[in-house]
Formats: sequence, C-alpha cells, structure tokens
Amino acid sequence: MKPIIFTGDSFTFGEGLELHDDMYRSMIKDAVLYMNSLEKQGKHLDFDDKGYWWHKYSDFSENIVPAGLLRYELSYAAIVSNNFKTLGFRKFHNGGNQTNAVNFINQCTAKFNHEKFSIAIINLTSPNRDSHCLLQDYFREKYSIILEIDKSGQDFISHLHELFLKWSEKYDKYVKFSSNPTLFHKLWEFEKPLTIESADKLQNDFNTWDDFRIGIATLYYEEYFRAYVDKIKIPYYFIEPWNKFDSEILDLIDTTTINNEIKNKIIPLYKGNKIIKMYDEDKKNNNFYLHNLYDWSDNYHPSKYGHQIIADSIIKFINENNLQIK
Repeated sequence: MKPIIFTGDSFTFGEGLELHDDMYRSMIKDAVLYMNSLEKQGKHLDFDDKGYWWHKYSDFSENIVPAGLLRYELSYAAIVSNNFKTLGFRKFHNGGNQTNAVNFINQCTAKFNHEKFSIAIINLTSPNRDSHCLLQDYFREKYSIILEIDKSGQDFISHLHELFLKWSEKYDKYVKFSSNPTLFHKLWEFEKPLTIESADKLQNDFNTWDDFRIGIATLYYEEYFRAYVDKIKIPYYFIEPWNKFDSEILDLIDTTTINNEIKNKIIPLYKGNKIIKMYDEDKKNNNFYLHNLYDWSDNYHPSKYGHQIIADSIIKFINENNLQIK
C-alpha cells in the first residue's frame, strides 16, 4: 500500500492528545493551576501562559514517555494509515500555515519520488497566517501597501479586517474613509501607517466589510492555488478550516478555480450519518475538543474522540470514492 501524506497545522500534529494519559494529565493540570494561581496574586500572564499549550511545555514533554507516542498513535493520521495498513507521513513540527503544509508534500515527493505516494490530506488553517506573504506583491503594486507583521504577531490584513468592520459599524453603507479622517486614524491602530489614499483605493474595490473579507479571501485562495497547490504531483484533498470565520468565508467564495480545486476536494466530516462542521462541535457536553473534556486546559484542539471522527470521515471518503491507496 502506498503511503499517505498528512499535513497542515497543530490539528494534524495532534497537539494536546498527550493529555489522555492519566499521569501526564495530572502533572500538567497541577502546573496549569499553579500558573493560574500566580495570576490571581497579581502576576501578569500572557494568553498562552494560561492553560496547556504544547510550545510552553515542549522542552520537557518531548522527553516524557508516552507524550509524543500518544500524540501520534491517537491522531487521525495514524488511525487512517493503520486502517489502510500503510505508512503515514506527517509533518514533525507543530503549527504552520497553508504554504508550509504544501511545501511538506513537495519535500516528500521530491525526496522519495511522487509515484511512491497515494494521496495527500491537508487540514486547512487560517489564511491570515500567510496571506501577508502570498499577497505581498498584489498589495504593494495596487495599493502601495507593504504587508507586515506587528510586534504581537498579528498581520497587516487582520488589521485591515478590523478597520473595515469598525468602519461599517459606524456607516452601514459605502462612505469613503477620507470623509472622516479623524475616525479613520482612530480606528487604524496598527503601528505601521496606512494612508487614507490607499485605504480609499481598497474601499473603492471592496466597498463593504462583507465584500472585503470575501474579496481578500478569494484573492488569497486563487494565489494559494496558483503558487502552491497547482504544483502538487499527487492527488490531494482537504479537511475544512477549523475556524468558523474562515470556514464561512470559504463557503461564500464562488469562483471556478476555488470551487473545483479546493472546495470540491474538501472531505465531509460525519458524526454518525450526519455531516457536521468542525466549529459546531465546540460546545458543552461534547467531547470533540480537549477543553470541553478538561476545562482547565483551555486547549482548543481535537481530543482523541475528535480525531476519531476526522479519521472515520477520511476513511469513508476514500472508500466511497474508490481512491487508490495502493
């Protein structure tokens, strides 16, 4: 049986699955509760200092058995590979963006010859993670805007999203940014300047908040396909974005390229006989996500039960579409 390549971000990596080990979970819980107690005593904690985040504990967790082992064995990559009795190539590093995900596929096929592999499965993540790279030339040439990342790690386009959203809350129809420079400068909180002239050009093209978010996402996915996905040498399929905002925008995009090459290749997620959206499973009395099982963890990654649902859906898709894993 030919190997399958699994790639994406921390969902594919299996972040947090190690919490299913009783001994490890007990130790981590004590550490998390201790950190939380420091905040109550007045110590400032960053967002990722609270709860369990892999990168905050990886210095020692990677040397603890069975943390790393569980993270692989319980992941959907392992479950699917074992079902088809084949190897599963999974990106070793945690996190990532869409371009890194495709680069991993190309690294595998270049190293081992693409004919050695059957298919690739990509879990889609937020376009905001690499849109500043993919759309850099477009924004510079058309709007004289240099896309950058701020000190907190937030990208320029995210700030543009906030600007359009806050402006549309003030004006429910098209009103030029230059009509109210004081409000414009108040709403633009990014450390790098944005001229009103450039903002007006953007608004002239995208008009409203909805037009902007859908338009930018369309530009992103078109470029993502052209620059990366179109170069993949083996059949590929996607798992939907886990983020509600990104998933809903992708649903609203309607172009031939994106429909044929991305949306039509998304593997439906099934819970029983019902198709579900991943973000809808994030609710109380549900065990899809870790933080619903262990509320102290604040970890918004799938539990072993969530990974099983994803794996079963992939297996169902492969079988029903007679994909050749051999």
